[in-house]
Amino acid sequence: SCWLGKRRGPTSTYQHLQPGRLAKLGFPHRLVAQAVLEPLDRDLFLGNPGPGSRRLFGGLVAAQSTMAAALTIDDGPERPLHSLHAYFLRPGRYEIPIRFVVDRIRDGRSFTTRRVVAHQGGEAIFNMSASFAIPEDGIAHQDEMPDAPEPEGLPDWEDYRAQLMGDPTLRRPDSAVELRMVDPPPIDGDERAPARQRNGMKVSGDLPDDPLVHTALLVYASDRTLLMTACRPH
Repeated sequence: SCWLGKRRGPTSTYQHLQPGRLAKLGFPHRLVAQAVLEPLDRDLFLGNPGPGSRRLFGGLVAAQSTMAAALTIDDGPERPLHSLHAYFLRPGRYEIPIRFVVDRIRDGRSFTTRRVVAHQGGEAIFNMSASFAIPEDGIAHQDEMPDAPEPEGLPDWEDYRAQLMGDPTLRRPDSAVELRMVDPPPIDGDERAPARQRNGMKVSGDLPDDPLVHTALLVYASDRTLLMTACRPH
């Protein structure tokens, strides 16, 4: 589940930031700034992964790829993201710019299809196919949300992660997306469970009133719990 944060300010606020200033921004402003891509050509964009260590978080590349695809759609605000399918091909790195190449697969009356390949250091690191669609009435269904406690009283993932590692000093700084655990993984790692998990997520601050930025950050957040959920049966 997601619980809502505030929205404020135009995306254009971040468009002329110098790379050195990106490191000084706090979350979620740094993440929003990273989502704003530099157009190099009609279907070519440059993204800044910002500062960091170890491997680049894959959700960031997915969010930037979503932005690149949407920026090639003339009536983009009328065609929100409908679905996407992606492959993480190679680990990405911080500090090194990412080049996003967009293929305009199809522009239909209702659906628009794009393919995006993210390149870093001369190699493809991410590939995504995305569909955007004009909202229409049709057959739809949705499962009821399972019972869950209020997120404010649940353990924060960063605190729980440090506990799993057995050292509170290893707690990482708060990220752009706050994650509260309803079904945290067991400390001893021996317990098996179904491959499903209830979590509460929200952006840690204000966002621009821009639906595309909100979509990109939702794609970013979707990568936060995928692996730990898939590992629960094992």
